[in-house]
Amino acid sequence: MVWGVKYRSNFAIAFRIVFVAFLFYLVYEKFWHILFANIIVLMLLFLPFFVRKEESLRLPVEIECIFILFLIFSSFVGQFVPMLMQFLFGVTLGLVGFVAVFLFLFNKEQGVRLSFIVFFSFCVSLALASAAEIIKFYLKDILGYSFSSGDYLFAMSNLGFVLVGSIIANFCSFFYFKVLKGRGFGSIVRTIKAENPNFFITRSKILEDVKNSILNGEGERVEFKSSLRMNLHTMQPDHRVENSALKSLVSFMNTEGGFLFLGVSDSSDILGIEGDGFENVDLFNRHLTNLIKENIGAEFLPYLSFDFFKIDNKTILRINCMKSSRPVFLKEEGRDVFYIRVGASSILLSGNKMVDYIRNNKF
Repeated sequence: MVWGVKYRSNFAIAFRIVFVAFLFYLVYEKFWHILFANIIVLMLLFLPFFVRKEESLRLPVEIECIFILFLIFSSFVGQFVPMLMQFLFGVTLGLVGFVAVFLFLFNKEQGVRLSFIVFFSFCVSLALASAAEIIKFYLKDILGYSFSSGDYLFAMSNLGFVLVGSIIANFCSFFYFKVLKGRGFGSIVRTIKAENPNFFITRSKILEDVKNSILNGEGERVEFKSSLRMNLHTMQPDHRVENSALKSLVSFMNTEGGFLFLGVSDSSDILGIEGDGFENVDLFNRHLTNLIKENIGAEFLPYLSFDFFKIDNKTILRINCMKSSRPVFLKEEGRDVFYIRVGASSILLSGNKMVDYIRNNKF
């Protein structure tokens, strides 16, 4: 769904107002257990207004609206079944934690296993749930509320239901990526990253790292390609050149991840992608995406992150490849082939060697 900037902003403001009004309703009806469960959410929604612009995280409006509607729905349910509210709150924290950890680790230079992301997502959920109970305790203390043993048992019961919800949410996230291969999640990640280019690391720092990587040359986790499709000897588009780039992507995803630079020669010279003959970066990106979909598979796009950089007035592309959760094959001359990264080369495996590699690497 594509909305204009003005309408997107108005929808975001309207949904925040609805959520704040709902919180006042909870105060009026004295649903304190539900109100406290939403305090952290309220802080997260309005935090971008109180921090520097380059440090704030902006969610796409569509995601934010769905998130708020889910909170209001779960809060209404919680009026009748308080423990169910805590469970749904745990599910929310689990999903938020998973997305947050996934986005944070998505830019890291080392490949990260899905199980590692799920583990840290659960830790984030546990920290947020504990923070909610701590806030609740101190607010009651400040207001002069007298505590009894039942209050502590109720707090631990709440925390227990939250943790169960978080565990289920993280298990579902693991299943979604492991079995369903994260269908549709890649577009969400790219949307969030597009709206928050400076959230995790400054652009200048990234550019400095890119230049250093190029100066250090090719290696086990770095590969250079002068162009995406243009044969620089014949100055004609060449399918073999495209296949060479795709082969590198497959080998990185089948090993421990890495970076593929397009527009950089083997000797670290900046050539730029302009030589590929596309009118603009969008057409270049569309052509590359179609190549990946047709020859590798659209389900593997979430494991790839695309970043364009200007160096010496020339545009290069850095593709960050994460290790895949399942074997990746390349369609090559009518057959599916399997590549891995060994040193600075992409090596073809077949037969028993391929089977042994897949078994031993626990995809």
